[in-house]
Amino acid sequence: MSPSPAATPTSEERLSVAQKTAFGLGFTGNTLMGIGIETMLFPVFALYLGLSPQVIGFAVALPRLWDGVMDTVIGTYSDNFRSRWGRRRPFIVAGAVASGLAYASIWMAPSGLGSNGLTAWLLVTLILFWTANASFFVPLEALGMALSKNYDERTSLMGFRSFFAKVGTLASSWSFWLVEKGWFGTGQRGAIVVGAIWGVLIMLFGAWPGVFLRERADTATAPAVKFWHSLKTAVSNASFRRITLYLLFMAASVSVSSAVQFYTTLFWVAQGDSKLTSLLTGAASTLNIVCGMLSLPLVSWGARRIGKHRMALVSAFVTALGGLLSWWFLTPAHPWLSLAVAPFFGIGITAVYQLYFAMVADVAEEGALRHGVRNEGMYSAISNCMIKAGLALSFALGGALVHWLGFTGNDIRPTPEMLGDLRVLRALLPAGTAALAMLFVIGYPLTKERLEALRAEAARPA
Repeated sequence: MSPSPAATPTSEERLSVAQKTAFGLGFTGNTLMGIGIETMLFPVFALYLGLSPQVIGFAVALPRLWDGVMDTVIGTYSDNFRSRWGRRRPFIVAGAVASGLAYASIWMAPSGLGSNGLTAWLLVTLILFWTANASFFVPLEALGMALSKNYDERTSLMGFRSFFAKVGTLASSWSFWLVEKGWFGTGQRGAIVVGAIWGVLIMLFGAWPGVFLRERADTATAPAVKFWHSLKTAVSNASFRRITLYLLFMAASVSVSSAVQFYTTLFWVAQGDSKLTSLLTGAASTLNIVCGMLSLPLVSWGARRIGKHRMALVSAFVTALGGLLSWWFLTPAHPWLSLAVAPFFGIGITAVYQLYFAMVADVAEEGALRHGVRNEGMYSAISNCMIKAGLALSFALGGALVHWLGFTGNDIRPTPEMLGDLRVLRALLPAGTAALAMLFVIGYPLTKERLEALRAEAARPA
């Protein structure tokens, strides 16, 4: 039976548009960091500075491993931190400022360093950057989990998060284009100026929630918790394990198929035309983002009407449907018809992330009610570690599958059999992984009614 529509949140539970916007702007800053690096790193260090792509990949991988370790350290430390400004806000402001400075410094490699010097510069600046990012991002996520007690208000808040993150993604996607326009100088000089502009915006947007938001009093003064106890309570939470596995499979539905998607577009839809492929890829990416942004209010409405876990099933189904429809929509007879697939993935995956982080907030409250432990930082840290590890493995698997099909080297001449196998993978990979993800939220136990029952039980006199 579907849950009834949510009662209107009380004044204590309701968040204003200004509060939700302040929280969302932090994620604009965060995507300016991450997507900005993805967009500019290889062009700047490979094209302008002549560093080997293989070396760049190595220099990028090591700091991300360090980043995963720092997530848990920062999560625990911010859970136990006490100050007149609360647990999270000092980390958010300091982390945003440090992230902006570190981001700008990445592109300022001195001339004449040579290959070894450039590699060392990239390693050191990326380690500093991802350390600063962890200090900002994990406490920001943890703050969002505890801003409201209301089950449905959390979904609305995460909708604002997703919207403003998409704004940052759109803006940072044009980083390399800004450099290439030559408005700020050519080559590395232009990258230094664009990096500095992005660094200032990162500091401004990133620090915004730390300056203008306030933690709830009951969370800001929660008792300290030891690292291993905090880790154990989070990992042993069955609801948390289920939704995290759901997210991993949903993320894999996109990341595993991303390499397959590129080769399908290039060799099947565009028939080897790289210019048409770049246009189709750019248009699909923009359509994906815009459709995702427009769908956010609908996802919030659906979650209020039928519950978050049921809406998560709908999101997975939409993604799977997009994968299956690609068999018909990706055709060389009508190349631009391939854009019809983009809304399915844009809506499906955007909803997944919106719902997931709203559900993690519920899980963190469940842990606090059952165990007396307020460790939103640990939940945030584990979520991020799992997402990063899962995405890395998914991208590696996608590349391996493309290699296995025979798409290797500079002079690729695919056979009809290779193209047929590629199309099958393009259709079945996202559909299959999304179907597996659905298994983890069927019968999901932490519904709105269950959470309200836990609250009532905790409120009873001992």
